[in-house]
Amino acid sequence: MTGLRPTKVAHLIPRDGIGGVESAARSMLEGHSLDCDFYLVSIAGKLLGGGVKENKHAENFSENNPAAHIRSLGRLITLNPDILVCSLWRAIPTGLFYKLIRPKVKLVMFLHYPKTTHWLDQMFSKVAVHFCDAVWADSHATLIARVGEKKSLKKRVISFVTTRNPTLFTGNDFVPHFVFWGRVHRQKGIDRSLHFIKLLNEKGCSAHYEIWGPDGGALETIKSQISRSGLEKSVSIKGSVEPSELSHVAHRNLFYLQLSRDEGMAMSVVEAMQKSLVPIVTPVGEIKSYCQNGKNAIVVKDADNPINAVNDVIKLLDNEPEYRKLQSAAYNCWREQKLYRDDFCEAAKELQGTS
Repeated sequence: MTGLRPTKVAHLIPRDGIGGVESAARSMLEGHSLDCDFYLVSIAGKLLGGGVKENKHAENFSENNPAAHIRSLGRLITLNPDILVCSLWRAIPTGLFYKLIRPKVKLVMFLHYPKTTHWLDQMFSKVAVHFCDAVWADSHATLIARVGEKKSLKKRVISFVTTRNPTLFTGNDFVPHFVFWGRVHRQKGIDRSLHFIKLLNEKGCSAHYEIWGPDGGALETIKSQISRSGLEKSVSIKGSVEPSELSHVAHRNLFYLQLSRDEGMAMSVVEAMQKSLVPIVTPVGEIKSYCQNGKNAIVVKDADNPINAVNDVIKLLDNEPEYRKLQSAAYNCWREQKLYRDDFCEAAKELQGTS
C-alpha cells in the first residue's frame, strides 16, 4: 500500500516512435493531470512528447546496446516506482533485472500483439509470465492469444483510445486518396495495399496512396513492388511523421488503408477512425470486433483477391452521401470509450490496492 501518495508508475519502452505502443505511452504525458504518478522511460533514443517527466538519458543509444539497458536500469532504481510496466520484448530483460533488485515492485507485462515476433520475443515473454504480477493487453484478442485463461494471472485489457477529436471532419476533397501510417513492416500488409491500389487504378480510379512511417524491415521490398507494378505516380513514401502532424495528413485523404496480416488492437486504425477516415482493413486481431463492413468500414476478407472490396470503394466514390454515412459511423465508434490514460491509472491503482 502507498498510503495517501499517488501510485508511482514507470512505463519502460525500447524506443519512442510513431507506433501504437509508443503513441499510447506518450499520451500519458499530455493533457490533463493524471490520477497516478507516471514516468515514461525509453531504453534508447529520445522521447517525442514533451512533459516535465521526459527522460533524456538514452538519446544517443541503440536499444540493442547493453549500455542503454544498464542506463535504463539506473534510471528505474532512481525513480523507485511502485509499479513497472514493460512493453515489447526488449524491455523485458531490464524489467526482470529490476524485479530481482527490487522484488517488492509490481511488474506488469504489457502485451500489444497476438503473436510473438521471433524466438527471443517468445523466450522472454514466457519468462516474464512466471515473474510478473499482472498482464495487461491492448485487446481481448491479444490477451487470449498470448496467455489464454490462466487463472493465476491478474489480467486486464487497457483502452487504447488516446484522444477525443472534438468534431467530425468533413472538409476532405472527395478524391480517391488513401493513407497509411505506422512501421513499414510485412505484418502491416502494405504489399497487399499496393495490390489494392493497382486494382483500383486498373478500373480507372486514379487512386493515390501515402505511406508514412519508419522502415520496419520491409521498405526496400515495398519500393521494389512499387517499381514493378508501375505505381510510381500513384504511391508516395513519405517517411516518418510527427504525431502532431497526423491530423493534417489524415484530412487530405478519404480512406485509411491497412491490410494487416495480424494485429492486436491496431491503434493506427482507431486513430484513423477518430480522425474521420473510413478504414479499409482485414478482419484480424481486435479489428474484427469494431470494424463492420458497410457500416463503419470496408472489411477485406480476402486480401489476396480483394476485388469485392475494390468494387465497394468505387461505389462509395460514386456516392458521397453514402461515404459520409460510413465516415460518421467510424468517427462515432470511439466517442464514448474510456481514455487510455484514465484506464491505465485505474489499472495501476487497482494492482497496487489503492483504488
